[in-house]
Amino acid sequence: MLDPEHVDLVDLAVALEDHSSEHAWWIDPATGDLALDFDSAFDEDDGTRIRVQPLPASVGYGDMEEFVGQVRDRTARRVLTSALNGRGAFRRFKDALLDYPDLRRSWFAFHDARGDAGPGSPVELLVVLDAVPDPWAERARMDRVMWRHSVRNDAVVVELPVAEIQLAQAEGPVLRRALEEGVRVT
Repeated sequence: MLDPEHVDLVDLAVALEDHSSEHAWWIDPATGDLALDFDSAFDEDDGTRIRVQPLPASVGYGDMEEFVGQVRDRTARRVLTSALNGRGAFRRFKDALLDYPDLRRSWFAFHDARGDAGPGSPVELLVVLDAVPDPWAERARMDRVMWRHSVRNDAVVVELPVAEIQLAQAEGPVLRRALEEGVRVT
């Protein structure tokens, strides 16, 4: 088993969303080290690393649909719903959010919370790989950002556990500002 504290869960979340055909992400389940390879010679499993398979696009698309379903402003909801139709929906959705800065902040908080705690999250991948001890996985599921949310003033409010707030206070003004911009403490 690897020491879960050595795994960069943020990078692992990026790997799980990366659908590029120009490179591949690999994880060493013994150390938690992630590698990004652009060399096609590494397309085969070498026995020590496992290729990180990206989540199906339907997972991200479902998150966008759920988010849009909670937007109260009819005009914004109509614009965002329209952006979800057809090829290029992910880019159009993010571009449409540029006209709604509060919703954009809420979307990224919602998205990050889902990536941390939802199905296909980095924690769940480590569990599937049997790379982390069960007690750590259970604690990580409880300590990570909860993906519960509610709509208020047309913004999704992500609830963070107290441990996240303490971390933000320790880390300084950047995280504190993020919390002040629409993240509620539970």
